Amino acid sequence: MEATTIKAHASFSGGVHPEGNKELTSHKPAVPAAIPKRVVIPLSQHIGAPTKPLVVLGQEVKKGEKIGEAAGFVSAPVHASISGKVTAIGNFPHSLGMDVTSIVIEGDGKDDWISGLKETPDYQVLNPAELKKMVQDAGIVGMGGATFPTFVKLSPPKEKPIDVVILNGAECEPYLTSDHRLMLDRPREIIEGLKILMRILGVKKGYVGIEANKPDAIEAMKKAAAGSPDIQVWPIKVKYPQGAEKMLIKAIVNRTVPAGGLPMDIGVVVQNVGTADAIYTAVAKVDEELTAAGHARFRLVYLTLSGSVGLSNEEAALTFFQRFVNRLRQTKSVGIYSVDAGMHSDQLLQAMEHLMDGAVKFKQEGTKRFLSVIGLPEVQTRNWVEYTATNREVNLRAFALERIR
Repeated sequence: MEATTIKAHASFSGGVHPEGNKELTSHKPAVPAAIPKRVVIPLSQHIGAPTKPLVVLGQEVKKGEKIGEAAGFVSAPVHASISGKVTAIGNFPHSLGMDVTSIVIEGDGKDDWISGLKETPDYQVLNPAELKKMVQDAGIVGMGGATFPTFVKLSPPKEKPIDVVILNGAECEPYLTSDHRLMLDRPREIIEGLKILMRILGVKKGYVGIEANKPDAIEAMKKAAAGSPDIQVWPIKVKYPQGAEKMLIKAIVNRTVPAGGLPMDIGVVVQNVGTADAIYTAVAKVDEELTAAGHARFRLVYLTLSGSVGLSNEEAALTFFQRFVNRLRQTKSVGIYSVDAGMHSDQLLQAMEHLMDGAVKFKQEGTKRFLSVIGLPEVQTRNWVEYTATNREVNLRAFALERIR
């Protein structure tokens, strides 16, 4: 069956065109795997130094618990994939064709996560070092044959500045369709992972390279990146080895990695779409799980507007305020803004009020003080309510209940 293709950009010179046979699985959804009764977890799942075991025989462990500590700069920690008891630590067969030190866990069937996971704030308020530490602690490694620790690729020497991040969604190999399915199922998470990568590296330009025989994935990724002008989804020609790092760089940014060199030598970092998804999960998954469990959480921002507006052009200040409010809503934050009504025109006050979900207005008549709540249905007042205040609390005077809707 011939796959549908769309117009692609230029590519590298050469390449071959093997039969893809991707139609055998490309249409099949991803489904959760059953919890295994027993797992053998190698302590060498990456290039570089194997990790050192942190557990002992008979120890109870939880899913996500660190069971192997990185033993060098080029290394990555290893975590338990199920909850249960450690029943063996020793040499077991490895896909590399030799025995490696591994930890065996007999599952308890509960799949309990380790306790003490901390809520992660919006990644944009974290600095690059904090984000990179989270990637390192999560033990994320590349999806290529070398399984290179991701945080190492995110630590280029100062003399090799990076200006481009490329996500590899080419998946040019015959039969393989896992990246294709991931881009269909989790396009937003992949794009957010790319944004985290760009923030860590201080990069302003990101690309997602996808072979043109995956039009549905290209469309899904374009929709996910629609609000990010610094990210471009880049259809590339269908041929092998289009997904090889050097070929992908040549096809997208027309740069040539020198013989014996690395992509960072020409200012590029390449990561797989699966790695980007894993990075997003490491940074934001706790937030998702807390929200799914019904735990309410708010991020509070307080901003005094009168000084800012009064010292600048009102139109420009209002435009900034509109963008600021929209950004807070996207990050599920709660904003509190104070405005001195006497400093602004009625037209500007109405425009500000229109951008907010609600407002609390205050006025004073002689020695009496009053407040009025508008736009917040559960506490909205019909008219002014008298109150007294200290530096610790606000007390409402007695009033008829019909004065509150």
